[in-house]
Amino acid sequence: MALKIEKLNKHFANGKHALRNINLDIGDSEMVALIGASGSGKSTLLRMVAGLLEADATPGSLIEVNGLCVQRGGRIASDVRSIRSQVGFVFQ
Repeated sequence: MALKIEKLNKHFANGKHALRNINLDIGDSEMVALIGASGSGKSTLLRMVAGLLEADATPGSLIEVNGLCVQRGGRIASDVRSIRSQVGFVFQ
């Protein structure tokens, strides 16, 4: 599995709920487009996948890239830098 996301949530300090209970599996050979309205959480989700932003501390939440844990339960993995070397990210 190239990307696995389970029970992902994100609230911001202003009270905005950016992501609610996101579950996503993307296989190794799949190509996926992430589309949505402005402010719908696309960039937030991508930042979390790259380990640049912590998720809410939801029990059972998980982000894995190529089988390696990026974050679990809202805590970014200690070896996230080595995982980031496998993730391409182009900022807006």
